[in-house]
Amino acid sequence: MSLTKDECRQLLALYDKALTSRIDVHRSKNGAKDLLQLDSWRLTELPKSVRERAPSFMSKDELEKLMDCKLYSPMDLRIYKDLAASSDQGLSN
Repeated sequence: MSLTKDECRQLLALYDKALTSRIDVHRSKNGAKDLLQLDSWRLTELPKSVRERAPSFMSKDELEKLMDCKLYSPMDLRIYKDLAASSDQGLSN
């Protein structure tokens, strides 16, 4: 079974709504806005910034922000963000 182009477009049109639904009930409404902003940054600004550098690399601040986006969940997984923030190996600010 495979998806048609129209089915893919329909599913992608629901992406923001599905992303917003990931917000835990204990989070504020601003949590959804924050996650949508982080996800938009991850999909648009971050790749552009990394590609513009020669050689391509991700800064420590960008890694921390990416971890915010990736670890945004009802479970408290911030320990991994803290690990990323404490690591200076191979990263620059």
